[in-house]
Amino acid sequence: MTSHPTGSRRVAGVGWSLQAQLLRAELRGDEREWRRLLDLNRRAGGRFGVMPAAFALLLHRWFSVVKDRREVTRCVGRYNSAAPAGHRVPSREAEAVLRGLLGEAYLIDLVDEKAAALIMYSMLFWLVHELGLSEEQIDDLITAADELADRPVRVSGSDGESTLDLRGLLNGNAMRWRPLMSPKCPNK
Repeated sequence: MTSHPTGSRRVAGVGWSLQAQLLRAELRGDEREWRRLLDLNRRAGGRFGVMPAAFALLLHRWFSVVKDRREVTRCVGRYNSAAPAGHRVPSREAEAVLRGLLGEAYLIDLVDEKAAALIMYSMLFWLVHELGLSEEQIDDLITAADELADRPVRVSGSDGESTLDLRGLLNGNAMRWRPLMSPKCPNK
């Protein structure tokens, strides 16, 4: 059971979109269920909007604790130093994506949509790990992302409110790398 933003309790996964169920299976490392849901999702049109919405929510959670925007560079560096070579992200593009989601929306336009999606997808699991999210917190994140996924995300920029549409993403064929170490968030 997870708490819903309205305060009511609901069973995790009940009423979730196929995309949300797919993300939950992957976050739990359930490859068999993930592959089953991935196939269903592809047959249904292959949308992946819940993942970038979850990433945007996690990123804002991380930076609600970390106030120094220079941390974006350090965050990308820590991810790349922890990730195996095949899962590292290009630093400049990753920093542009993160800064774009944190309010400098024009920066995300400088990164190819598929590259931006892959960066978010790659770093999502690391952020879950770094924030030390419990199963219940992961379910709450997925619930919030599922509600957010079908509409453009608003990010506040230096020149006012900007809209970032996170709905069009790539199809993945393999589960993403996730850290196996114990959770730690040194800047909390």
